[in-house]
Amino acid sequence: MRVITHLLQISSADPTPESVPIPLNPADTSSTQAVAPAPENILDTLQAELIVALVGVIVAGLLVMWWQLRKNDFSLQSAPKRPHDFGLIDFLAVFFLYFLGQFIVQQIAINFIGINQDTQQFDFASDSQYVRFNLIGQIVTYIPGILYLLGRCGFLKNGLKQFGFIPRKPLRDIKLGVLGIVISLPLVFGISAIMVIISHLLGENVPEIGHVLLQKLADSTTFEIPLLLGIGAILLAPVFEEIFFRGVVQTALLNMLGKQQRWLVIFLAATGFALIHLSALPSWQPLPSLFLLGLIMGYVYEKTGSLLPPILIHMGFNAFNFSMVLLSATAKGA
Repeated sequence: MRVITHLLQISSADPTPESVPIPLNPADTSSTQAVAPAPENILDTLQAELIVALVGVIVAGLLVMWWQLRKNDFSLQSAPKRPHDFGLIDFLAVFFLYFLGQFIVQQIAINFIGINQDTQQFDFASDSQYVRFNLIGQIVTYIPGILYLLGRCGFLKNGLKQFGFIPRKPLRDIKLGVLGIVISLPLVFGISAIMVIISHLLGENVPEIGHVLLQKLADSTTFEIPLLLGIGAILLAPVFEEIFFRGVVQTALLNMLGKQQRWLVIFLAATGFALIHLSALPSWQPLPSLFLLGLIMGYVYEKTGSLLPPILIHMGFNAFNFSMVLLSATAKGA
């Protein structure tokens, strides 16, 4: 457990506590903004167990990936069909509705919550009010675009299945989702650890918790905050974001760039997935991990044509990070 505590540091997506783990700074576990050690003392600060764990998680992830890929075709030449007439107009329509939802949420906050004149931020009366409003805002932001997608795909022949709303092979998709969690966790944690080591070598600070909602979780003293954050992070965010980034972005790019550019499409969608979290992150360290996670989920979606596997990977990943923050907060409060 001590190794995991050293390795984990959570950050996440906007507007939900999306997840990318970053290792804790073992030199200072008393504050949420760790102080970077001097570069020449990096090996003393990063304890031997951290180095062993770092190597172990990377090797474990690579071995699991190799074991699976040696039994399957890694190429995307036989990838399932997707709605061929879902293109730029649909892409723009969905994201217009997304930003319209964000605008509505912002106006509600301005009129009913108010703005603190000193900080120029929304003046929430309590953490509970903040978390409740964030969950409502998450739903209002995404639902209009999803309703458009369901209606649009409903008018296409086999549109819901080709888009990935209806699993093509449910049991296979569940198996791939679980396997994706097993593969992605050690790889992403390993990349996160490398980024933190690089940050220490450069003399940069590494925040212990990288998203305000997860900080609310760590500081929570009531059952309501973990419950609402869990609903948003583990249930809603994976569904909403995978529909948007894997479904909308990858499908639209695939039809615009052509089926021979599937890997480029996955790369671009993963880049967008990482960058959209930037506004919610206090530092750059989580971006490579988010990008890697996006690549894994994008590949699985492209290979299966189903949204279920990437949603399950996303859910499992967020659930693991959520539980680590909750366990850490519980241990500190004990």
